[in-house]
Amino acid sequence: MSQPICRICGRPLKNLESIISGIGPVCGGGKYHTPKRKKGSDDKECDLFDNHAEYLIIKNAPEYVFILDTGGNAGKRTITNDADFVIQDLSDFIDNFQNKRVFYTDTDGRIDEMLHNGNQFTTFKAGHEGVIL
Repeated sequence: MSQPICRICGRPLKNLESIISGIGPVCGGGKYHTPKRKKGSDDKECDLFDNHAEYLIIKNAPEYVFILDTGGNAGKRTITNDADFVIQDLSDFIDNFQNKRVFYTDTDGRIDEMLHNGNQFTTFKAGHEGVIL
């Protein structure tokens, strides 16, 4: 049997409620973001969309992760503008993520840090003190 996936974003569904509804907690308006609605629509149905930041993991070191924004010029959100999603996404796929620092190149070409509490974005920090990338 294949893994059930969200009918909105195509990500694997992990809990029973999501599997039954066919929509994960993110696309269902859970704690991470509210899905886009059709213009002029009052119903609770989500549009099919994928407007999240796209990025590449350039380096996954024991103490940090370095990512590169690849979606800002393709109509996607930037890492800076989709920090909540990026941190949650990384926490789902990287082992020992809660103990890692996250660095990325911003739209001005600077390397900045995204602070998090293990699975949720908390704030940005300019620069990359103490880490040679």
